[in-house]
Amino acid sequence: FLDDNGNIKSSFMTVCERFAEFLDKQDDMTLSIVSNAFSWLARELNDQLYLAGQPSTMYVRRVTEVKRTEDKYKKHRFDPVVVTAGGELQFKDIHTNIDCPIAMIKRLDGARVLLNDNLGGAGSLYALNTHYEFNVTHAVATRGEDIRAENVACSFVRKVLTVGQNGTYGLFFMSNGGKTNAKGRLVYFGSIPHKNPLLCAIAAKGRVYMYRWNAEYGQSERNPDFLDPQDYYLMHVCRPDISKGRHEKTEYEVQRKNFKSLLED
Repeated sequence: FLDDNGNIKSSFMTVCERFAEFLDKQDDMTLSIVSNAFSWLARELNDQLYLAGQPSTMYVRRVTEVKRTEDKYKKHRFDPVVVTAGGELQFKDIHTNIDCPIAMIKRLDGARVLLNDNLGGAGSLYALNTHYEFNVTHAVATRGEDIRAENVACSFVRKVLTVGQNGTYGLFFMSNGGKTNAKGRLVYFGSIPHKNPLLCAIAAKGRVYMYRWNAEYGQSERNPDFLDPQDYYLMHVCRPDISKGRHEKTEYEVQRKNFKSLLED
């Protein structure tokens, strides 16, 4: 995108305009896809500027066609629940279309295996960790290493105004590393409630917490001390057996073995 002197080529504006036009012509386009696509283009430009010793810029978002396209999709609203002529509630699947080799019936079977603690004797906590990873990696299109690194303190709730007439609340978390983020950018992932609780990433995370901290049916782990940063901020969402440490994250080999075992079953 730069010339030999490290300046933005004059033809780059045309690239931005054609990219915006291409996105706008696609079927089932959403604000999420459009916004992420423009963010990717802007990041690629700024990466090149950084390597050329130049300051970053908001160039992409200032291109008229880019701004027009993004503003167009900001006005769209997707209602996940509609009322049929017969007065029944009908739920829409508004997840991004992802090419997934796992059929829906197989995903549901996998969720039941994990919730019934039938993961080859791995134990209830590891089964619940795998269930959360199984759901959230599909929902937000991320990798298992992001889930291993996820901290309890870095989760937050935010209202997604583009879903539903009055918006819908989603659960978000942050990541700043991993194989697909070698430069350490701060990235946010979020999911909204799924109509099927077996496939809901938010429900799966809640089950992990309930099992860890519930005194009657769970592991009776001590609740996080919100006044002690060393306790709260170092706590991972998916931890191994408590004997290995309260602030340890799930072991890579164990996580990989459990997920592979689920897929093979």
